[in-house]
Amino acid sequence: MIQVYSPWNQDYENNGNAVLNPEVCELEMNICGAWELTLENPLDENAGLIVENAVIKCDTPIGEGQMFRIYDREKDDAGVTAKARPVFFDAARDALLIDVRPTEKTGQQALDIMTRGTGYTAESNIDNTATSYYIRKNLIEAISGSDENSFINRWGGEPVYNNYHLTMNHQCGGDFGARAEFGFNMESIKESVNMEEVVTRIVPESYNGYTLEGETPWVDSPNIEKYPIIYTKVVQYSDVKLKADCSGDEIEEGFETLEEVREELKRRASKDFEKGIDVPKISYQVEIVDLESTMEYEDIKDLVRIGLGDLVRCYNRRLDINTRGRATRIVYDCILKKNRKIDIGDIKKDYFDKMTSVLQRADNAINQNGTVKGEYVAGLIDAMTARVRASAKDAKKQADKAILFEDLDGSSPTFGAMAVGTTGFMIAGERTEDGKDWKWSTFGTGRGFFADYIVAGTMLADRIRGGLLELGGYNNKDGILRMKGANGEKIGEWNNRGVYSTGHYISDNIKDKTMVDVYNGEIEFSDYRGNKAVMRVFPWGADSAQLQIVPGNQEGSVTRYLSVTPDEIRSQNKDITLLAEREIVLMAQKVSVGDGSRAYTTLNGRAEFSDGTYLEFVNGSVVGGNAKETGAF
Repeated sequence: MIQVYSPWNQDYENNGNAVLNPEVCELEMNICGAWELTLENPLDENAGLIVENAVIKCDTPIGEGQMFRIYDREKDDAGVTAKARPVFFDAARDALLIDVRPTEKTGQQALDIMTRGTGYTAESNIDNTATSYYIRKNLIEAISGSDENSFINRWGGEPVYNNYHLTMNHQCGGDFGARAEFGFNMESIKESVNMEEVVTRIVPESYNGYTLEGETPWVDSPNIEKYPIIYTKVVQYSDVKLKADCSGDEIEEGFETLEEVREELKRRASKDFEKGIDVPKISYQVEIVDLESTMEYEDIKDLVRIGLGDLVRCYNRRLDINTRGRATRIVYDCILKKNRKIDIGDIKKDYFDKMTSVLQRADNAINQNGTVKGEYVAGLIDAMTARVRASAKDAKKQADKAILFEDLDGSSPTFGAMAVGTTGFMIAGERTEDGKDWKWSTFGTGRGFFADYIVAGTMLADRIRGGLLELGGYNNKDGILRMKGANGEKIGEWNNRGVYSTGHYISDNIKDKTMVDVYNGEIEFSDYRGNKAVMRVFPWGADSAQLQIVPGNQEGSVTRYLSVTPDEIRSQNKDITLLAEREIVLMAQKVSVGDGSRAYTTLNGRAEFSDGTYLEFVNGSVVGGNAKETGAF
């Protein structure tokens, strides 16, 4: 039963305003894409109820009584055509997240925070943790928007809409044993075979360029004989390293010998063949209605029960290749309650989706301590290079070897010039003083990129070599270099006033195995045995301060320390010993010896030195002693 509810009727638990008898009522569902209901109704007595913001209620593969809100409507002499989206998409209008910040949360925890108080609910089996901030974002934008902070970009997942409830698991659908065998040319089956990324011979290469030995440094696929040509590709396994090439924590994962590296390269190549790198990307568009009564396709009649995201095993007779594909798109007939069309194959993404995914993977190239993983950067560069090369294949050859684009009108917003040729390009935004030429300031050649100024939002670099990196200075504002911790918080900053840090500043003497760590207002000295000493400074006022030296690894309250202030030197819980090879000179109007509790009445005592010299004190005054060279006095 297909019902319609007027825009102001929200009593969805009961029957709607009318039961419709449409000629067409189809729901198109796409993985990570649009869900849309198309309704075509004749001009009957209920056609006037099919208006914008009305709700259509019908049964779908997701469940009974699924609701869709009309957002587009056309009416002509033949009838009314309406398009509607799941009511969950109402959240783009009535669920605004003012300031929501799920921090280090799982998928379920993040969705609970995001949907709290909105009238919408969500569930997820994604257990990896991530952090994202949503400031003045609607719920739909926050969940599946193109912004890098959206849930689908931070946590992943594939959405399934069930009225006001969302299921966002790692994957929708499952492997329920569906199998299809194709090989005949019928209009009801559209087959697409893409050989672009097929590899049947891998030349494996490790970090630092090590390859297999001999004249055949490759690994062949079990399917290599099934193709008329050999698809060869050099595959870099940058994480396969010799220990000699490793640093830090990587040393434990490195291989001792080159033979071990080569064995690992063979294993990795074979693993890639098991994953299907040697089979083409095959997709099928199946017209289910046409196939149900066809004897040749008896084996695939279960396609009428395949759900979105389900895995389907396919056999291509012509290539003698077994492949597996998912149901990436389903068109469901809500009147007959059966699938009409199913696309089986890889999820299709357009050019900009692929570019976005490449750029977002830049996050994976940064270690938690802020350093760059060189091998990941290399992989990103390779991906971008492949994309540019793909574009170059489509480029048209020009008769000219160089082209000049210029706008000579100084008042024009597009004033400037760009020259492009086979040797590179150059850009200018100013003319020379005599007005005869352009001041070319930016150049790109096959050897690199050169410019007077480079302004960038995000830059990813493996290393910056040579030259001068300048912060601050004339007309450069603060010139800030900012360091961030693992959770995105600021832990340090260089600007034109100096260096500021809330994190650790460590100076490590590798030769002597000693280290100095400046952190939290303290200076800590340590050696390779774990012995430590800490220096602290306590400002007490404009003309008073204390320097405190704490020996050892004292836990809790400090009980032993040396204190130096403008007024005294004091050793807590231990005497002060003065040692000198030649002499100690005390220059003071008064020298007192005692416990310091009285200003002028002190204890009697003797100050002894390592060479035998001593001073005798009575009531704080020197009354005698013995000097090594002159004797008693």
